[in-house]
Order: sequence, then C-alpha cells, then structure tokens
Amino acid sequence: MSREDINFALEIIKTFHKFTSYECREKIYILWETFFTNTEKVAQSLKENQDKSECCTILQWFLILTKNKSEIFLATPQHQGDETPVLSQVRTDSEEEKISFEFSKWFMRTLIGFLSEVEFEATYQNLCIDIVKQLFLILKWRNGYYYCTMLTEIVHIIADLVKANDRLYESSNHYSVDLKRFVVDLCTVNLSLVPPDKREDGIPQTVKSQVTLTINSIKICECLQLNAVRILQLASDDITHMIAKSTCHVAWGSMCCHVEMGDLVMKKESLIVLERLLIHSGLPTLDITKYFLSCVIALIELLCSGCESGNKREIIDLEEMTSQVIDNIIKADQKELNQNYMSISQIQHTLQQMTVVIVTYQMKKLATSKMKNSVMKLIVHCINRLNSSQLQGTVLKPVMESLTTALIKNLGTSDNCQYLVAPLVKLVLIEMGTVSIKIESTPEQETSATQGSSKLALSQFKRKRKLDMDDKPKRRKLTKTLKLLCQKIQIQIDQLDKHLNQELAIPLLEGIQVGLETVLTCYYLCVCQDKTKTDFSYQVTEDMQSIDWWIQQKMLQQLNEGCIQSIVVRCNQWQQSEVTSCLLNALAICSDFLRLKDTCDLVGEMLQNFLWILSLPWLPNDPSWYDLKPDHAKEIANVARNLSDKIEMSVKCRLLEGLALFPKDMSPKWRVHVFKQAFSDTDWQIRNTAMTSFPTLLLHLGPNANHLVHDLISPVIDDKSKEVQLSLANNVGILACVVCRKAVLRFKSDELKNPFYESFEIQCWSCDKLKDEQSNNASKSRPNLVDPNMFVPYLTLLSSDDTTIKKSIIESLKRMFGHIGVRAKSSTIVSMLDTALDVLVDPDYNIRVSFSKVVPYLVGENCNETNQRIVTKLKEAYYAACMEQNIRLQETIVLTLAQFGRIAENEQLLVVILNLLESMISPIPLIAAVAYEQLKYVAQYKKMKTQDLFMRSRLPICKFLAEAMHQKMLSCNDVDASTDILRDVTKVLDFPDDKRFLQSANKFIVPHLVSIATPEASNLLKKISMIVDLPNRKKIMMENIKYIFPYIAIYFQEAEQGKAMKFLQKETAFDMEQLLRCQFQTTHNELLLHLGTHYQKVFSGLTVLSKCVKTQGYEEPQTMTSAEMADYLQPKLLGVIGFFDLQLLNNNIPLEDKKLTLESLTAIIRLMGRKHIGMIRYKIVNTLRIGLQITDRDIQEISCKAWDCFVKSLETPFLGQMMSQIIATLLPLLNSLPKQVSELFNFMIVENRETLSVHFHEVYFLPDIPELAVANDILKQYTEGSSSLIIPVCPNEGRDEKENIILSPRIEIKAYCFIPEALYQFVIGNETADPIVSKIVSVDGTALALQELLKIFKITETSKLWKRFADHVKEILLPLFTTKYTLTSQQDWSKITKPIFLSEKSKTFAEWVSTWTGYLLSKVKQDHARSVFVSCTAAIKNDVHIALYILPYAVTQVLQDGSPHDIKEVFTEILEVISHTQKPDTKHRDGNFHHMSAQTIFSIMDHLTKWKRQKAQTSGIIPGKGPTYLSDSGYRAIDSFLNKIPQDLLAQACFSCGAYTRALMHFEQFLSSKNQNVQDHLDFSRFRLLERLYVAMDESDGVIGVAAIRQTQPTLIEQILIHESLGQHQDAQACYEKAIDDEGFVEAHFLNKSLMSQDNKTTCLVCYRKSFERPEWAPHIRSYMVEAAWKLGNWDKLENEKTGRNWAVGVGELLLSAKAKNEEKFMKHLQIVRREQIGPLSAASMESGSYQRGYQHIVRQVTLVISLNIKEGYNQTAYSSLLQAGDYNLPEVFVEKAKWFWSKGDKDQALTCLERGMSVHFPDIQALKSDTTDQAKARLKIYAQALLLFGRYSDEASSLESNSILRKYREVIDIYNDWEEGHFYLAQYYDKIMTTLFEENVAKGDFIYHVIRNFGQSLLHGNQYIYQSMPRLLSLWLEYGTQVAEYEKQDKQKPQISQRLQNMRNILGKLNRLISNFGKELAPYQLFTAYPQLISRICHAQSDVFQHLKDIVARIFVHFPKQSLWMMMAVSKVTKYCIK
Repeated sequence: MSREDINFALEIIKTFHKFTSYECREKIYILWETFFTNTEKVAQSLKENQDKSECCTILQWFLILTKNKSEIFLATPQHQGDETPVLSQVRTDSEEEKISFEFSKWFMRTLIGFLSEVEFEATYQNLCIDIVKQLFLILKWRNGYYYCTMLTEIVHIIADLVKANDRLYESSNHYSVDLKRFVVDLCTVNLSLVPPDKREDGIPQTVKSQVTLTINSIKICECLQLNAVRILQLASDDITHMIAKSTCHVAWGSMCCHVEMGDLVMKKESLIVLERLLIHSGLPTLDITKYFLSCVIALIELLCSGCESGNKREIIDLEEMTSQVIDNIIKADQKELNQNYMSISQIQHTLQQMTVVIVTYQMKKLATSKMKNSVMKLIVHCINRLNSSQLQGTVLKPVMESLTTALIKNLGTSDNCQYLVAPLVKLVLIEMGTVSIKIESTPEQETSATQGSSKLALSQFKRKRKLDMDDKPKRRKLTKTLKLLCQKIQIQIDQLDKHLNQELAIPLLEGIQVGLETVLTCYYLCVCQDKTKTDFSYQVTEDMQSIDWWIQQKMLQQLNEGCIQSIVVRCNQWQQSEVTSCLLNALAICSDFLRLKDTCDLVGEMLQNFLWILSLPWLPNDPSWYDLKPDHAKEIANVARNLSDKIEMSVKCRLLEGLALFPKDMSPKWRVHVFKQAFSDTDWQIRNTAMTSFPTLLLHLGPNANHLVHDLISPVIDDKSKEVQLSLANNVGILACVVCRKAVLRFKSDELKNPFYESFEIQCWSCDKLKDEQSNNASKSRPNLVDPNMFVPYLTLLSSDDTTIKKSIIESLKRMFGHIGVRAKSSTIVSMLDTALDVLVDPDYNIRVSFSKVVPYLVGENCNETNQRIVTKLKEAYYAACMEQNIRLQETIVLTLAQFGRIAENEQLLVVILNLLESMISPIPLIAAVAYEQLKYVAQYKKMKTQDLFMRSRLPICKFLAEAMHQKMLSCNDVDASTDILRDVTKVLDFPDDKRFLQSANKFIVPHLVSIATPEASNLLKKISMIVDLPNRKKIMMENIKYIFPYIAIYFQEAEQGKAMKFLQKETAFDMEQLLRCQFQTTHNELLLHLGTHYQKVFSGLTVLSKCVKTQGYEEPQTMTSAEMADYLQPKLLGVIGFFDLQLLNNNIPLEDKKLTLESLTAIIRLMGRKHIGMIRYKIVNTLRIGLQITDRDIQEISCKAWDCFVKSLETPFLGQMMSQIIATLLPLLNSLPKQVSELFNFMIVENRETLSVHFHEVYFLPDIPELAVANDILKQYTEGSSSLIIPVCPNEGRDEKENIILSPRIEIKAYCFIPEALYQFVIGNETADPIVSKIVSVDGTALALQELLKIFKITETSKLWKRFADHVKEILLPLFTTKYTLTSQQDWSKITKPIFLSEKSKTFAEWVSTWTGYLLSKVKQDHARSVFVSCTAAIKNDVHIALYILPYAVTQVLQDGSPHDIKEVFTEILEVISHTQKPDTKHRDGNFHHMSAQTIFSIMDHLTKWKRQKAQTSGIIPGKGPTYLSDSGYRAIDSFLNKIPQDLLAQACFSCGAYTRALMHFEQFLSSKNQNVQDHLDFSRFRLLERLYVAMDESDGVIGVAAIRQTQPTLIEQILIHESLGQHQDAQACYEKAIDDEGFVEAHFLNKSLMSQDNKTTCLVCYRKSFERPEWAPHIRSYMVEAAWKLGNWDKLENEKTGRNWAVGVGELLLSAKAKNEEKFMKHLQIVRREQIGPLSAASMESGSYQRGYQHIVRQVTLVISLNIKEGYNQTAYSSLLQAGDYNLPEVFVEKAKWFWSKGDKDQALTCLERGMSVHFPDIQALKSDTTDQAKARLKIYAQALLLFGRYSDEASSLESNSILRKYREVIDIYNDWEEGHFYLAQYYDKIMTTLFEENVAKGDFIYHVIRNFGQSLLHGNQYIYQSMPRLLSLWLEYGTQVAEYEKQDKQKPQISQRLQNMRNILGKLNRLISNFGKELAPYQLFTAYPQLISRICHAQSDVFQHLKDIVARIFVHFPKQSLWMMMAVSKVTKYCIK
C-alpha cells in the first residue's frame, strides 16, 4: 500500500460527509479493493501498527458510516403521503431500496470473507462484527424482509460450515468448497454506485467480482464458524419470530453440533445462541430436543470429568453458560402455553444419564457452584415431572437408588456441598410418599457405625448432662434413604473426632452440616409446614412429630462436642482459610437448629454453645461478657484470643448476622453489647452488617427493645460510609414494620441452594400482604400505629447527594407511612408529609419517578385534609413547572398525579381526572401522551373503563371540556382546533366517535356554552350541531332546553341567568315562554332532579317556570309559598315520579345520579306534604321499592331516609292501610341498617300505637331483635289469643301473594284453632277445593311427622340436639311441642297388588313411590325404626320428596330384619322396574315415569352400597376371627341381596336411561364378577354393551381400545366407529355406503346420524330419498329427514313426513303449527315435546354430578321455547322464557337473549349481551380449541354463532370500524371453519367493503379473491345460501376475466406488458385456480343451480377463463345430460368456431 493510497483514503475519510450515498458506496468499494484484497499485507499491517494501521482506520470509518449514514446500505423509501392505505394494500419496495440492498449483500459477503481469515487478530474481527451489527440494525428497523433475508443467510452459512467441517475432518484437510451465500448480481451492485439521473449515460463496471468464500482448511472453517456464531448472537432474539421455522430448526441443529463437536470457545458461543432461543421460543420439536438434550448431557459429563485439556478461564466461562442453558431448559419445560415440552421418555432418559454422570464423576471437578446447583436443579426438575409410579417402576427404581447412594456418598468429600440439599430433600420426601413408613426397625445402636462415644481432648468441655446410656433404646422406623443419610451423618461425626487434620476435618464438618440441613428441612416440610405444598403426599405418624424420630439426641450430643472440639482444639493450629470454613459451618449448623429451637431441650443447650462460638470475634474486647455465661469461660477466652487474628472480616459479618437470629432469652444483653461495638467499629463492613441485621435482632428482642432504634440507629444517619447510609435507607422501612410488631421472620423453603442463615427474610403482615399459611402466629389485624417522631430523623436522607440512597429511602417511605398512619391532627406527620412531598420537584428525573410510585402510600384513610394537601402540592408543582417550561418535571408530576388517582375517590379523584385531562390537551406532545396513558391506567387500576370514570363525574368533566374548547377559540379563533380537543377527550374516554360522546355529554356541554353567551360559544354550538347531525345551533338549543334551563337556574346567579336567557332567545329567535313550552314537563323533571341538593335554586327556577307560562318573556322570580308550589306541581307530579322511576331503573345511569334522584324524591315528598302525597302513595311506594333494589350502601341509607319521610308524611288512615306492606318491604334492610329501620318501625308501632293498633294483627312477622323489643311487646298485647294462621289481605296483592303467605315456613299450625275468614272462603267458598287446601293438608302431615319425631328422640328446649338447630329451624319446631296431631286411619296393605310398579295403585311416579314406601314401612319390625317410619306415613302420602328420601332407608331396614318373603318382594319390585326400562311405553304415560322410577332404583342401590362400605369401615376386628362386620347378619343380608341383582341387567337399564357412566360401572362389574370372556362383548350389537357405551359417552379412546383388543375381524359398522372416533368422517361415510348396500337400515340410521352431527342437512335429505327403494328403512331414519327438513326450511317435505314420536318430529310439528299460526295446535305439541324432555331431565336431577347426562335435554328445553318465541314475535313470552332459562347458565341463552334484544330494537343491549356472554361462558377459547371432544366442538360452534352475531349486529349498528368487524368475521372462521354461515357472512362483508371502497374492478383484485374463496367455502359446507353465494361468486370471476381481456387488447400494441396488466393476470390466475378447485369439490347439483348463468358466458373472451368455464359446463353436462341439453342449444348460435 503506497503513500498515495493512504493519503487518498485519509482524504476520503475527512470529507465523507460531503459525499452522496452513491459516492460513499463507490468509495467503500475502492478502499476495500485498495487495502483489503491482499490478506497477507493486511495481516502484517494490523500486526505491526495495530490500532494505528490504515486498515484499522478504514474499518472504523466503515463503522461510522453504518451508524451515521444508513441510507448508504438501504435507501430511504419514497414518501407515500398521509393517506391511510386501503385494506390489503401492501407497501412495495422501491427500486432504489432493492438496489441498495444488493450493495449491502455485497458488503456483507466482503465482511464475511474478512472474518474467515485466520491471520487477522480477534480485535479487528470484532470490529468487523460491530459493523455487521450496525448493518443488521439498519435492516431490522427499516425493512424487516431484507433483515430476515440476511439472517437466514447467516444461519445457512453456519449450517454449510458444519457440513464442511465434517468433510474436512473426514478427508484430513483435503477438501475445498465455495460457499454460495450472499451471492449478488454485480450489475445491480454497479447500478447502486451511480445516481439515477446519471444512469442513462451508461453504467461503469466498477465492481468486477465478488469475494470468493472458499473453505479449504479446518482453521479457516472453524474461524469463520466462530465469527458467524458471534454474528448470529447479535440477532438471536429475532430468530424464532422473524425467519421460517425450517430455518430456525437449522439454527438449532447447527448450534447443537457445535456444542457436541466444537472446542470450548465454540461451545460457549453456541450456548449463548441456544440460551436466547430457549428464552424466546422454548424447547424445539421433539426430535431436535432429543439431540439438544443429548448434547447438553454430554457437555455436563465433559465438565464433570474435569476437562483437563481446557484453559481454566475458558472452563469457568463454559460452566457459567452451561448453567444458564440448563436453567432455561427447566424454565421452558415449566412455562405454560409453550408449544413443546420434554416428553416423559426424554425426562426419564435425562434422569438416567445424569445419574450415570454423577455416579461416575461425582461433582468434585466442577469449577463453579452455579454449575453444581444447575445440575442438581435439572435432576430435581426431572423428578418433579415424574409421578410416584414412574419413579418406583422397574426402569427408574434402580436409577433412583444409585442416585441416592451417589449423592449421599458425596457428603463430606469436598467443600461447599450445599447443592446436595435440594435433591436429597426431594429423594427423602419421594420415598416417604411412595412407600409405607414401616420399612425397617432401626434400633438406636444400628444408627452408629462405632460403639461408644468419642472422648474429647479437652474433657472439661464435655456436657454436664449426659444421656443415660443404660436406658433401653427406643426403636424407630426410617425409610431407606433417611436411614442412609442418618448413618452417613453419624459416620462423619465419628470421623470428625478422629481426624484432627484440617484437610479432612473441614470437608467432614461441611458434610455434617449439609446432611443435617437435609434432614431438618425434611422435618420442617413434613411436620411444621402445610403438606399440600409438596409434590408427593405422605402420612406423618405420631412418632414423626418429634425431632427425635429424625435425629436422635445421642447424635446431637456428639455433634455438639465435635463442633466444640473443632473450634477449641483444632482451630489454634489451622490456617485462616480453614478457620473461616470451620466457623461458617458452625454458623450453618447453628442456623439449622435455630429454626427448630423449641423442639427439644438438647437443641436449646446446643444453641447456648453456638452462641459463644459465634461471639468469638468480640469476646476479647470485653471481659465481663454481660449475660453470656458459658462453662469454662477461661478456656473460651483463650480460644478467642488465639483466633482473633485468624477470623476474616467477611466471617465476622456472617457471625454478626447469626447472633441476630437467636431467640430473646439467649443472652440478650451480650448480643446488644456486640451490636453496639459493631456500630462503632472502624470498618464500614461491620457497621454495614450491623445495620442490615439490626431489624432481625430487634424482632427477636421484642417491643421492650424499641429504644435501641434511637440509641443505635439514629447515629448512623451521619455515618461517613455511603454503603452504611444506603443500608440504613433500605432498612428503615423494615424497622417500622418490626417496631409495629407486624413483622415475621420467614424462611424461603424453595431456596435450598443456600444455608438456612442465608434464607431468612423479614416480611410484614400489612405491607407484604402475607397469607395465613405463611405465619399463622402473627395477628392479622390492622397494625398498631407507631410514634412518628421515631422516624423523623431518617427523612434527612431525602436530601442526600447520592441518588441510590435517595431511591432507597423513598422506597422505605411505603412502610414508614404505612405504620405511622397519616392523620392531620399530628403536626409531626404533617411535617413528615411536607418533607416527603418536597421530592416532587427534585432535580433528578429518576428520583421523581421513584417517588411517584410511593405517593399512594402517603394517602391517609378518611383524612381529607392531608390528602388535599397532597393535591395542592401537586397542582402547585405542576403550574410552576409549566411556568418554567420544565417538560420533564411536568411529566413526572403527571405520573405522580396518576399514582395518586389510583387510590383517590370522590372529589380528589375528580381533581386528578381534570388535571390529567388538562395535561392531555397540552401543546407539548410528551405531556399529552403521558397524561393520556396515565388516565387509562387510573381506570384500569380501578377495574373500570375511562368511560365509567366519565359517567361518575359528567358535569365537571363536561364543564372543563366546554371551558377548554372556548378558551381555544378565544386564543386562535379556530373552531377546528377547538374540536381537536373534543376529539382527544372522546378518544381517551373510550367513545367510538365524537357523535357518540356528545350524545352522552350534550346535556352538560350545551348548557355551559349557553351560559358563557359569547360569539365563540355560538360558533362552538354550531360545530357541535353539525357533529350530531342537527341542521343548526337553533335546533340543538331547542332540543336541550330541558337541560339548559335547570343548569342556568341552579348554577348561576340572577345576573348571569339573565345574560344566558337573552343569549338563548337571540340564538333561537324564540322567547322563553315558547322555548319552555316545547318541553315543559321534561324541564320540570330535570329541574326537580336537583331539589334535594339545591332546594332554594330549584324553588326559584320553578317560580320562573310558573310565571313564564303566564307572561311574555323572562321575568324576575317572585315570591311563592311552599303550599302554592305544591299546588302548582300537583298536576305534574305523576310525570315527575315516572321520570324518577326511569332514572332508578336505567342501568346506564350512574350511581351518583341515582343518589340525586332519591334525595330529590325525599325533598319532593317533604314539599308536597300530606295533602298531596296520600293521593299518589302507591306510586311513591313503587318508586321507593325500586330504590331498594340497588345494593349500594349509600343509596340504601338515602332510601331509608326517603321511606322515613314518606311514612311521616302520610295521613294516619293511609299509614294504617299500608303499614304491613311497608314493614314487610323494609325487613331486608334490617340486616344492613338496623338502627334506621328500627326507628321507622318504632314510629309506626310505638309512637302511633293508639291510632294504628287496629292494624297490628297484620304484623305477625316482625323479627325478635333488641332494637324492636318494645315494638314486639306491644304487638303481643294486640295479637294474643288470635290465630297464628293469619292472611293479611292487601289492596294491591293478588292470590299468589296470599298463597305464599299461607305456606310460609313461619306459620304456626296449631290444633283447635279457628279458620279465619280468608281461609274459610278457600275451603267452602267454591264447589271444588282450592289447591291451597291440599298444600295445607300436606303441611299438616309434615307437622305430624315432626311432632312425633320430637317425642321419639326426646328433644326438648334444653337438650343438646335442640341447641344444634339453627334459629329458623327452632322457630318452625317450637310450636310442635304443644300440638296434638294424631293419625286417625291406617292403610290396609294386605290387598295390594305386587309388584306395585305399573299396578293400579301406581299410575304415576308419585303414586308408585308413595305406595311402595308406605308398604315397605309396614314391613319394618325393629321397634325404634318402626316408630320413626310410622310417624312419617302421613307425610309420604302427600309429599313425594319425603317418600323418596325415606325409601332407601326403608329398603335397608327391610333387608336387615325382614322375612325371606319380604326380601323377595323387594327383589321382584326392583327387577320389574329395571326390566321395563327397555320396553316400549304402550300406555303413553308421562315421559318421566320410566326414567325417574329407574333412577329411584339406582339411588337405592347406591345407598345400599354406601351402607355396606361404611359398615365395613367402622367395624372392629376380633382377634383370631377377623372383622366383626363379616358376622353381622344385616351386613350379610344386604351383601347377598346386592350380589343377586344382575349387573348386566342394571347396565342395560342405565344405558336405556342415558346414565352411561353408571352403565359402564355396572357392566365392568358384570365382566369381572362373572368371569366373562371379554371377547364376547366387543362387537357392536344390541346385546353387547361395551362398545355401544363408549360410543354413547363420546369416548373415542375407548372405541379405539376395544378395536385394539378385538380378536375377530371388525364389521363395517365397527370400522365406521373407529373412523368417526379418529375424526375421519369421509372414510366413515364411504363405509356407511358400503354397509347400507350389504347389511341394511341400521347402517343407514347411523349414516344419517353422522351427517346431522356434521350439520350436513342436504346430504341427509338426499340419503332419505334413496331409502324409497328400501321402504322398510324409512321408519328408522325418518327422524333425521324431519330434522334436516325443518333446519333447511323445506316445509313441504316436513308436512309429508311428520309421523313419529321423538324430538326431531316434535320440533317439526311445532314449526309447522307456528308457520300456520295455529296457536291451539302449537301449544298442544309444545306440551308433548316438553314432557318428553322433562322425564330424562328429572331423572338426571335425582343424581348428583349428572349435569352432563341432562345437558342435552336442558339445551333442548331452553332453545325450543326461546327460539320460537323470538321467531314468532312473542317478545314478552320470549323474555319470560329467557328469565327461566337463565337459571341454567347455558351458553345458548345469551345468544337467544341477544336476538331478543335485537328483535325489539334494543341494539346496544344486544351487543352488550353478546360481549358479556362471550367473556363469561368462554373465558379461555384457546383451551377450548385444543379440546377435541364433541362437547367442546359444540361449545365452539356456540361461540362462533355468538361471534358472528356480534359482527353482524356491529355492522348493522355501525358500532365498530370496518377492520374490527372484519377481524370478528375472520375469528369466526378460525374458531369453527366447518360452518356455512361463517364463510358466507365473511364473503358478504368483503363484498360490501369492496363495493364501498372501489369503483373500478381493476382495483378490486385482492378483494375479489377473498369474496370468491369464502363464498365457495360456504357452499362446501351447506346450501342454505346457495342462491346468494353461487351467482355472486361466478359473476365476480367472470367480470374480472372480462376486464383482463379488455386490458390485454389495449396492451397488444405496446412493446412490453404494463405492470397493471401483469398484476391483473396474476390475480386472475389465482381466481382460476380457486374456481377450478371449487368446480371439482362442489357437488354437480350445486353447480347446476347456476347453469343458465354459466351458459350465458360460454363465449368468454379471456382464454383461461373460457377453459375453466368449459370444464365446469362439461362436468354438469355429464351428470345432468337431459336437463342441460336444451340449455346448451344456444351455443349452436355462437359465431366463433373454436368456442363452438
């Protein structure tokens, strides 16, 4: 490289900013060709000159270009304007972009060539990689397609290099290959060097070649591989979602190959990519995962083996990366909703391989603890994924045993074995959960490897209290793993006594500590913690509750002595590192036992020794040692002096932390003294540790030590160390929790990777919102408030110059203010609050942001003064920031305002909203955007929409908006700028457009603009009228006069009112009288709505109204008395009350307005007085009752006040008439407002007793509560001696209400009471008895039973059983102590016909149950049981429910003590019932008879089985004889009876009743008990039940399983079942057709059933027509034909084939009746169909858990009634049906309800109903989509129907914009693709958009494709819309073809085809292919419907269209030759011979 070249390069670099992008490209090429083509010179230059090399300088210049001139590498796209592109418009790349990208590819290939040079140093290659990184960023953010192209090429280069590397190794470096990646077109590259305006002059061939990427050696290959991987790392986050899946798989495979075959550096770099892939996409597919896991396991094995050939730094880096990959494998396998997971076989294989690695290599050679922990985490994860049976299976059981042995063997072999705790704990718990705890008996002496105990060198340190070695050792039963672990600990303790060598003692001590921690953790998890949190269940025996079961005291004593010996004897000779390890292990052991300090005395004594061990660093400092009094203090002092120089600073810090963990009673004075020394230590680390540990110490010392906060912590504020001050800032909040005594010390049991002492943390019940199970000792009540003066000094840290300290103290403010309690009365707290609020204007932005998150914690509960102080500070700070134009300060204050708004309510929330709105219309974009988002977040935090916030405060928000718009008009006089504010507010408040918002807000905005009364306001009114589609401002003011007048009258003074009125008259050209007369009543309504809050203003307004109607113009209000005003309002009062009703009933009215309504109602009642109220009292009562329906507490209080006012305003006669109604209405309010309601009741009963006493007999239902004691006493005086059976007849109440009163459970039915007048009329007032009388008789029977049972069980008011009854039960039973009911007659059972079922005595189900129960009761012989049953005989006659309840008990008793004849009768009765379930009902009884009688038998069988099981479980065992129940005669009798019942007959009965699950249970019992051959029951026949059951239960796995074990050849019908189970419906239909030909009608029946299940109704009809050839089939498949006919609307076919009796025929009859409008016939059939469904439904309801069994019948009932009502326009009936159907909570209901709303014109309600229904019934649609059961598919179709309906309604109502509606239609197809309607409506909507947006067909191409495709798809799934779909589909295709033909003619003269024609041809090609496919897939008869249309276009001018048209016509002609022949005659007249 010459000097001239270098000067030339330098000149280019200096002046590059003057060059265009084209010139820069040329210079890049020239410099590269000049300086980088000779690689040897480049390498020499870089080596000699390094950073000063000209090559390095040029590379750096390239990097600068990529950063500053990105257009060089990708041209800036052309400006496309602001127009919104139409749907489906795709942005095409410009020619310059394509050209520039070609240059970028050339540049990338050149750089890659540089990276393949081995001679270049890594530094310069990294510089080159930086250039690639910048190039990637340019492409990524400018053109995603180009970026993906580059990324894909990089991936494939790596894959090519992997292959090349293999070939090079195989051929021993005798192989060469040129990589064909980043290949460029040199002509295009040369084009990129020339500006467009100079290209006409010719393109110089500057670039003559591209870099050749030749790989001919392993070094070159691996160098480029490594660099390519590093390049891939730059884009690894984008691999999974920006390139094709196949390419992503290539990346996975290549990286795994590197991990397997590469060197250590390559492995590490590849692992980085793999980690990112795991994070972003989870695990790959199973085959790749298998390879990936094998590579990872091999890598782990390599690292565990020591990797001796590797560099230590490289090994550590590789371990770090491997650890991260392992952790992400676990996360990916645990993460929900991932596509791929490790299979069970992979989990098992991984566990096996990891066990082999650990057994072979152990973990000693791993260099990092992180790697060890990750390996153990992987093992634990594998174990967690497997269940107990898999772990204990033959494959894994030996693996688990080997793993356990290897892990335990590792204990004590090396330092830092903490990683073993987690897997060992898991292994112990698994064994405890999978095996019984009765494995072995382990005597005391077996746990020790040696006999006797070790002797300490220092005998004086032996414990004073020794274990009594003569005591007989207790035996304990340990699991195998736990036993091995305890033995290992014991062996190590014994060895610790022997080995004084420090090299062996430290690992032993470490092993002991880890083993102990493992055992104690297991103890904690099993005994001390909730076991539901663990993965395996296990039983904790009583012995296991003691710590002695886990670790024996002898071992603990040995351990105690061994630790002391290690410290005292050995530490003197050890080095500092060994002393450190020894002390840390002692600390760890100590912390293990601190957790179990209360378990035994020995643990407490051990802790005393550990206390002085942990105090060793401080013992020499103070000889007094305070209350630390260890034995042999002199020797301990010597040890402390000897070790003082050997204890490291970090160890002292750890020991200080340990001292804080000891309980209160262990040397508290000494520990406090140690902390005092630590706080005054010269080393900041000790002071820092003291600060962080002090909260723990204070927590243990208790509240009496709170003074230490002032004594020890306050001086820390002035500590010179920033680290100590930071710790103070971090912990001062926790100190507040501790001082408050709401803090608890919690152990994080999930973090077993650290010792116990590192796993503690302090949490607060209040601040951290702990749950009960975490620490159930602490109180959950509100924290006690602490003295704020204690924490005032720490706020000085807020003024620290260190931002980290500031942030920490700000975070601590949350806890501090939470425990001091913000209240205005405390000047200290107010001062603290002011100090904290000063941070609002802190100069640091991040500090202010942190403080904004803390503000909600500064808000006091019910403390408006301090909260207002916060608001004031915020507003002042904001306005100051605005004045200073400090935008960032404004931003943080807006953030703080929003945080405050999250918890603010009422007025303060309104202030926040208004301030955020004000900020949102700021001219500063940043502030406006932040305010917009924060307002959304405030609403979201409150679980509301911003629209809800608006509805709660409409008036002030609208007033603000009107003022803002007016101010904007004043400032710029631009009405559009003002409406921009309106648009912004509309958007943030979630309104779809300005019009919708103004429709809700005009009642407030228009009045305020009128009150402003300026020309600008007039212009705004004009603009608003245009927005809401009103012709002018006059119209909008006239329409809103009802709001304008009340607004002006209430909120303005007289002068302002006059100004506004004159403005109003001027703008409308009407005087006030005329304006007010327009809406006179509504104006009164709106004005009176504010009477409760603005009484005087409203009164004056009413005066104005009264005068304005008499005089012209506006007059000053004159005086008017209240009486005159009442007279004036009286004619209008009913209208006002009706308006108030609407306000209260409308769900869209905010609660605040409803409160206003009730308050004004109270004021109106008070104003109108007794004179007028009495006349409309019932209307007012109705309104007040509506108010009671609102459950809001505030509204209930207002309602109560309104009732009080009403009652006191009524005249006495009226009050007496209504008293019982009022009291009954207000009774529910007694629970929430007892004081207010009781006062009202006392007013009527106590204060008005004289005048209202004649009505007191009606008030018999007043509850007995203290507040009503006086009232009840008075009522008793007036009701004594009268009957308790009283019927209060109210003027407004009908017969139903009276009946409810009679049958109320509170009635006391007494003997010898007279019948009141009302009841007398019911009994003898009519010729026939009223139904009420029979109900009363039923009550009498029940009363008799209860009366006798009280006597039998000797229940009195003082007995224990009586006290267990609830109060309402006692109230019912109490009168029965004195009644004298008797049974006057007895039933004669001797002549009863048996079996009773279907006899004359059992014509109905109720008769049969009552008769059979009564008969069985007569057979009961046991005295006590007989007396109980006899007492119920009267009740069972009249109440079938009682009979059903008693029947199983009666059967049980008869079987136990009845005669053989009695038992035989029971057996016969049961057989009679179950055998009749399979017989036809020849007598046409009610549909529920057979089903319910069979279900009754099933319930009896269940009861007997349950009785038998409970008898066996509760009986004892007689030694030598076995269980006692086996000798019990009753048990044997019932067991024998149950065994006699044929299980196969029971199964057949259950199957007939639809109880398929029960049928399967009985059939399985039949197969197992009778030694049946399973093969005899596998075919699908009427008598072989197994496969029929699986089919009926929709158990596809069962059907397939039966097929798998069947040994015979399956029949066609059995093959069909398999196909349908696998979803292969086409194969099933093929088998059906073959079966029909071969076998007969059964297969035809199943074919039709299959077709209807697939909604293929038309094909079903065709199939039925074929059955005419086989008449015997017709009765069996007619029901399917009928169903298909009424679904398709084929009424003629339905009329001819409506015979039969089933669901389909019944619905057909109903529809025919409805179509004929024959109401009588309709109701008759409706009753029949409903009765048919009620039977199975009633039977299912008798069995718990039978919802699925009755689901079909519920759906039929609901859908039948609702759909018909809506179709026929019976809206009221439909509504009633919807109300009833709502009880079932079915998803179909909300769809029908939405249709009902729509049919009556309530469009918004219909949309809301659909939206809410979809969210409630389908919360997780993805889970539903993944469910393949038929029930899930049915639910998916319902969801699709709802979604389609929502899209259609939204389109018709214009409630959503077109893109949103289009997404809804698309989602319908995605959810349920096999549905005609979904495709049809999607096509229609595409068609609508197309015709709306485009005028020319040329521009419609893409849309036409979507329309045709979806119309065609709809025809593939049905023919309901064939006459709309087919013609439109063909017309669009043919017309577009014609357009193409015309353009082809126009372009024939041109030298080349235009781009437009080429695009049209491409689209036409797609349409032709689409039409061709449909022509083959659609049925010929479908195409024939459009045959005339096809023939009319047979001469189509476009050749390709003509060819496809010809094919379709030919296909139709072949299938319908006769019909199509005559239509074809027209073709003969075609003039074109070729077409002819």
